[in-house]
Amino acid sequence: GTCLWIGALMVRSYITFTNPILLFIVGSLPNFGTAWMLPSFLILVNITLTKRQLSLKVVRCMLVGTFILQNLSELYYVYFAGASFDLVDCLFGLGALLILDQAMKRI
Repeated sequence: GTCLWIGALMVRSYITFTNPILLFIVGSLPNFGTAWMLPSFLILVNITLTKRQLSLKVVRCMLVGTFILQNLSELYYVYFAGASFDLVDCLFGLGALLILDQAMKRI
């Protein structure tokens, strides 16, 4: 998640895209990466400190919490920075969380 987030931000700041599809993907990848950062970090810290797995119910609560935080972040930028609410960013985050949920079911 962190690599996606940092990588997309670096690519966006150093490369100018003329292809609208690539611009769309690179513009939304940071949201995909941030959706993986928080829950993955918390899961790894828990496993490192407690030496045991989290239940699927706890993991899903973290995923829902992350989704709520991402939406609050979007609202923050709407309110304080005058940006527009970007539903696509929220959908990219939701997609990443659903992929993480499916991956956690298989572990």
